[in-house]
Amino acid sequence: MDSDDDGRAQRNVEYPERSPLELIDEEKRPFATRRTLSTCCGGFRVKYDEANEKTISVGLIILQLAIYAAIPATVLVTLILVPATEAQTALNYGIKVVAGITIVNTILQTISYSISRWQIHKGRSSKDDADMDQILDEISEETDPFYSFLIPSRSGLLEYMLLCFVITPAFTFVIAYQAHILDGREDESMLFWLNMAQIVLTSYGLISHAIPESTPYSTDDSFNFYSHHYQRHVWIIALGGVFVLLSERNED
Repeated sequence: MDSDDDGRAQRNVEYPERSPLELIDEEKRPFATRRTLSTCCGGFRVKYDEANEKTISVGLIILQLAIYAAIPATVLVTLILVPATEAQTALNYGIKVVAGITIVNTILQTISYSISRWQIHKGRSSKDDADMDQILDEISEETDPFYSFLIPSRSGLLEYMLLCFVITPAFTFVIAYQAHILDGREDESMLFWLNMAQIVLTSYGLISHAIPESTPYSTDDSFNFYSHHYQRHVWIIALGGVFVLLSERNED
């Protein structure tokens, strides 16, 4: 027993060590594990939704892996067809990759968005007094087994427009440009593969479900300018834009 400056007795109390797992309720640990996996892997999912906890099929796991590979494979194949490291060639290359990926992704997103809007309209017409959340849940149950799980509809026209015509072309341009500049430079081979790794871990969110960010603060899944949905892509666009400007300046 110790005493403070005033002579009052203080009692030393030893607190038992607690496992970090105890910070999360036992029933929430599976969700926390899946959420962390999805965050680290750039969006990968193993459940249809967290409410029903229904496990997806092996086929959907394979199709998700295909989505992961789509954009990186496009960059690599085009890189093989157009091998060079000059900034001007990289600029032309980046534009071609942007055109191809943006057109394909816009078609996929338009189909998903159109299906969702049509079904919402149909649900409103048949259930005028139904709650909108209930309508959306029913739509999800009808379409999630395939298309809307892989290519979910965006929350509204604003998100749809931003994704298809701003984020997708800007993101694909900077990653394609960087890959083209770094390819073939022996002293920068590590940077090339790091660039490819970041493409793999971020491109999923452009086509499929937005990448969830596990954070210690309260958040939700609604889209707004401050939400987590495309923050990785925005950072890559910003840093890649600096890379492009510096490369073009060096060429001059």
